[in-house]
Amino acid sequence: ALPISGRQSPEATIAHAVVIDADGERSALPPVAVANDEVIQAFETLRQAVRQGPDATARLCDRAADWYAGGHEGPARVEIVSDTYDAVAYFDGDKQPIVTEVHASCEVPR
Repeated sequence: ALPISGRQSPEATIAHAVVIDADGERSALPPVAVANDEVIQAFETLRQAVRQGPDATARLCDRAADWYAGGHEGPARVEIVSDTYDAVAYFDGDKQPIVTEVHASCEVPR
């Protein structure tokens, strides 16, 4: 692992939309599920929804679930989460979050 310089925390928290399929597999949804093809706009949409609270994240969750339902079969659940990663470990190959905060959870409509 690389040394951390200065006083910056080695942790990074990222809000994103994830889908959990019938097998329990968790994967991040693409930016278009919450906004459009632009990564930064999707990131900002998620960040603002988390800051605005439960109603905003519930609406965003429903939007992402509707998007997912349009192209995928089978039962699934969408969550709006903030995952905190150890940045050094992440770039060393450990992609598991050290903390996950679920802001909203919704079933994919069928």
